[in-house]
Amino acid sequence: MRISEQALFCHSESPPAAKNLIAPYVDLFGPRWLNLPQETLKHRLNEIPKNKRLLVVCNSGVRSYETLRQLETAGLCNAVNLQGGIAALKKSGALDLKDSEEPAKD
Repeated sequence: MRISEQALFCHSESPPAAKNLIAPYVDLFGPRWLNLPQETLKHRLNEIPKNKRLLVVCNSGVRSYETLRQLETAGLCNAVNLQGGIAALKKSGALDLKDSEEPAKD
């Protein structure tokens, strides 16, 4: 899976609920991974870079869709929702963390 270096991941679940779920992705994407829980988003909009594309994610895609709607209402429209969430990526095999150190092939 190839993802633009300009893209940021915006995870919309609260840290306690997502601790085990997100840890491998935080390690993989490092500073490109933002944890902005939906319930705190309206107070943290200033943390979202305006010049980056956001990929809003959660486990199933529901919470991230709701977060996307909040971002659009706030005027931050450079964002997309990962429909189906991280669960869909895992199920499809599109993101295999075991192979994350290998460079992407064109």
